Amino acid sequence: METKKYPGQETRAANDQGNYTPKPTRKSTGKLAYMLRQFSTGQRLHRFAAERIGDHSLPSTISSLQQSHGITFAREWVEVPNNFGGETKAMAYWLEGDDLLKARNLVIGGAVS
Repeated sequence: METKKYPGQETRAANDQGNYTPKPTRKSTGKLAYMLRQFSTGQRLHRFAAERIGDHSLPSTISSLQQSHGITFAREWVEVPNNFGGETKAMAYWLEGDDLLKARNLVIGGAVS
């Protein structure tokens, strides 16, 4: 009896046999570097603004940047217009003080690409 193949199933099987090596991706690293550059300009973003520039999970991005670069983001709840004529609360994030300077030095120094 033949089993139904789903997209990607062949890739997993080949990988399990050791004859397929997936190409490494830089998507995640690229996104983190891009977002750090955005914040290093003094930009203040909430999840809906970040969505418009390609970050679909801003809280996770903030966490990753804090852990990997030892910077702390300032944050506060803001109300943003929603699609239904009302307002929605969202957390806004930005860098200030020494953390902003550290991010700028990381970007200028080429520590992030």
